[in-house]
Amino acid sequence: MFIVGSSAGGFCAVIAAITEPDDLDTDMPEDAIPEANHPGEACDVQAVVNLWGGAGPWLDSLDRTDPPMILVYGSEDWLLVEGQRVRDRCEAVGAAYEWTQLDGWRHGAWDALIGGQIHPAAILDFFQRQGVLVP
Repeated sequence: MFIVGSSAGGFCAVIAAITEPDDLDTDMPEDAIPEANHPGEACDVQAVVNLWGGAGPWLDSLDRTDPPMILVYGSEDWLLVEGQRVRDRCEAVGAAYEWTQLDGWRHGAWDALIGGQIHPAAILDFFQRQGVLVP
């Protein structure tokens, strides 16, 4: 499974990838585990694409065993600092990541090229570089 998200979706993608599976069994810690949440099923995230999102207070959960991430931010994005926090945490714990800063772009840089490619092509290349998608 690959998770791709932008802005708030980027937050959700990172959080889903770095949260331990048992932490997602219930909606609230004191609730019983509903069958609709499929307890015991693995959610094995292989890679994360975080387009100008963050991780908020969940960032401390990120460790080197988490899936590789590509972090994409505009240099003028108001969430750039959040992205730098995620990047710095990846660096500190030895987690696999790629950082892309889009010079002159703001939040939601959908028309920007990532490494000279449109977003879908750049994302597929990331998955291939990480070895989680074979061409």
